[in-house]
Amino acid sequence: MDLTDALSAAERNVLAAFQRCVALPGAIRRELDALNEQLESLRAALRAAPTDARRLEIMESAARIFSDIAKKGFMS
Repeated sequence: MDLTDALSAAERNVLAAFQRCVALPGAIRRELDALNEQLESLRAALRAAPTDARRLEIMESAARIFSDIAKKGFMS
C-alpha cells in the first residue's frame, strides 16, 4: 500500500470512528460539541502537518482515539 492509499484508508477510519461516537446512545449536546471541536482541531493539525507521513500518523492516532471513545462511551 502506498502513502496515498494509506492516507485514504486512514481518513475513512477516522470518519467511521467519529460517526460511531456521534451515534452513541445517550450522547448529550455538550459531548457532541466536544467531538466537533476535536474534529476541527484534527483538521487544523492536518493542514499544518509538514508531510503526508505526518498526516498519516495524525489520522491513525485520531482514529484510535475516536474508536476508544466509541467503545467506552462518554465519561459524563
